[in-house]
Formats: sequence, C-alpha cells, structure tokens
Amino acid sequence: MKISEERFNKMYNFLLLTVSLALPFGKLSNLAIILFTSFNLIFYKRPELNKQIWKIALLMLIPLILEALFFWNNDVFVKGIKSLMKYISLLVFYFFIIGHYKRVNVNQLLRRYAVSMTIVLVLLEIRFVIFFQEYVQKYLNGIDLWEVGYVFTQSFKVHAPALNLQLVFVACVNLYFLIQSFIQKSSPQIKVLNLGLVFIAAIHVIVVNTRISLVCLLFSFIFMIFYEIKRNINIKKALLSVLILSFTFSTIISIAIYSNPFMVEKYTSFTFSNLDKVGKLDEMEHPEIDAFNGLVNRLSIWKSSLELANENWLTGVGASDANKDLIQYFKDTNQYFLAKYKFATHNQYLNYYLKFGIIGFILTICYMLGQFYLGNILRNGLIIAFAIVFTISNLTDDFLNRFDGIGFSGFFYSIFIVLYLKWYSDKLTSSD
Repeated sequence: MKISEERFNKMYNFLLLTVSLALPFGKLSNLAIILFTSFNLIFYKRPELNKQIWKIALLMLIPLILEALFFWNNDVFVKGIKSLMKYISLLVFYFFIIGHYKRVNVNQLLRRYAVSMTIVLVLLEIRFVIFFQEYVQKYLNGIDLWEVGYVFTQSFKVHAPALNLQLVFVACVNLYFLIQSFIQKSSPQIKVLNLGLVFIAAIHVIVVNTRISLVCLLFSFIFMIFYEIKRNINIKKALLSVLILSFTFSTIISIAIYSNPFMVEKYTSFTFSNLDKVGKLDEMEHPEIDAFNGLVNRLSIWKSSLELANENWLTGVGASDANKDLIQYFKDTNQYFLAKYKFATHNQYLNYYLKFGIIGFILTICYMLGQFYLGNILRNGLIIAFAIVFTISNLTDDFLNRFDGIGFSGFFYSIFIVLYLKWYSDKLTSSD
C-alpha cells in the first residue's frame, strides 16, 4: 500500500511511542510490537541496512545470536523454539527501527515517553487508591509495609523488579531533560515542570521499593548530573550539583524510612543475615521466613549456578534446559529449599554462562559494554545512565530471559544505536 512520506513518518513515530509505553505491560507490549510490525509490513519501506549499520546492530542482537548459535544444545526441539521466539522482537527492532534510523525523532520520542510514562504511573496510583482501598488503609496503619510495592505492581500484573528497572530509566530521562533545561537556560516554568516530573518518577521507584533499583537510581543520577554539567559547564558546578542531589536524595530516603520502619530492617539485618548459611539453607529452621528474600538466598543460588556452569563451561547446558538442570542440581546437592521453590539464577551473567558456556558469558559482557561504548562515543550521559542501570540490575536478576526485559533493553538499545548512526552520518557529511 502507498502512503506519503510525511504521513508515514508521523504514524511511524507515534507507534514507536506506543511501543515504548507498552513495554512494561506484558500482553500490551506484545500487541504494540505486533501493530508496529504490521504497520511497517503493510506500508513497507525498504530498510537501510548497510555494512556500518549491521555491524553496530550486532551489539543489540547478541541475545538472539546466542539463542540461534546454541540452538542445537537444547534437549527438546519445541522448548528450544519457544525460548528462541522470545527474542524475535529484536529482529523487529533491527529491521524497523535501526533500519529506519533516519525516520526516528529520538529527542521527541524520549521526551514524550518520559512525560507520558510518568502520567501513566500517576493514573495507576490513583487507580490503586480507588479500587484497592483495603490495602491502602492497611498500609496507612503501618501493617505489612514490606508488600506495598509488590501488591501495587501485581494489581496490574507486572513483575515488581522488572517494572522498577524501567521506572529508574523513566526518572533518568526526566532528569536528563531537567539538566538540559538548565544548560539551555529554559524558562522557569519549564524547569519547574521538569523538576516535578523527576520527583514523581523517583517517588514511584521508592514506592515499588526493590533494593537494587534504589542503588541504580542513586548511581545513575549522580553520574548523569556530574557528567552532563561537567561536559557542558564546568567541574565546580558539577560537584555542587552532585552535593545538592545527594542531600535531597538522602532527605527523601530518610522520610521514606521514617514513614516505613520496615525499610531499616530490609536494608540491614533482613538483607545481610545468615550469610554463614550460604549453600546450607536447609539447616535453617524456617528458611521461608529467614532466607527467602535475603542475600543468603541469592548467594546460595549463585554458588550452585556457578558450580553447574563450571561443569559445562564450554557449551553450557542449553537455553531451554538451564532452569530444569539447575533445579535438578539443587536436588543432587541436597538443597531442597531451593529445589522446592524452583529458583532461577537471578543473575544474567551467570545465567548466560550456564546456558551458553564461556562464549555466552563473554558476549553478555559485550552486550553490556556496548551500551557504555555508545554513551561514551556520543558523549551522552543518559545512555551511560541506561548502561549503569541495566548492568547493575542484571547482577541480581536475569532480565534478558523475560520478555519485558528483552523488549525494554532491545528497544532502547536500538534507539541509542539510531543516535549513533545519525552522529556517524553527520560526521561523514561534514568530512566531505
């Protein structure tokens, strides 16, 4: 079918925004990607996929490449296909985002994404207050405060750590535009609006309250403020801004802790207790209570994952067999608590080492470092903040095994590759 270039580009960028907003929401994300793919097939425009483009795009395609390269190592063909299909969205992003990089209005997309997602979060909060009043009342009375974030995210069927990964990035994008408004000396109204958006997004990270997300938020905020202000103004103002941020962040966290005393226990004794029981959780009287969400649980899982991966270091155990083999290893080593709850690796680096052997581990590192490379070469603090968030988050979870994590990382990886290709194209033009 025929359509004018102007109309195609408008619809194309609107659907890109739709995909970005749907990424945290499971089936909505699937639907948005299908709509985006259908649009590009119906109104087909030939992608631009030259040597320079596919070489840089390989960074984003690493998870799919690993699945295809080691497909033979799956014990069951159907399960291998099912595992591989989770990564098909990366091909969509390759052909129809990277391949159409000249059509993507990156700055507009990021701005609209951050503002719209912040509004969506506020609406979800309002919905929760209206339709889940029994929980709200319970929390106002200080009962079961540990479950606030999980109940909130489960109310719209989203995994809390996966959502918080994206919430941190939303806060980072809002902060990026706040910094730019000061650098570009925008009007006071714009600065106040941007500051409000940063505050609302950051508060939602605290509400969902997964431990690693707060670490990501702090590190990414400090880095981005220092990097962008140092690059555009000077190091003295960068250091001053970091001090102000640190004070503000500490104040907000202190208020959150005061209103939720469980946070003190969660971030101290609850997290770091029973570390002498690593690999021996069954010796505890009540591991469901004393270890389930503690660091000792994660360390026990990682210890077993590493031991099993070392036994299969060359080619791994196969993408579709990793969880099954890990659970069997728990049983073989008499770790019945871990076997009972069928824990996954909860570490992307170990997970790919277990699945694909040493090559999987190395390429996982390359996948993460590629994000830092793009941010460094483009001198863009937001991209490096994204890399910091995704790299740290995958130390305690395996987001490249989940469709929401695959979609989120693949989509924004593609957008940052688009920025690189635009920069590279301008560089070639200016050198002619």
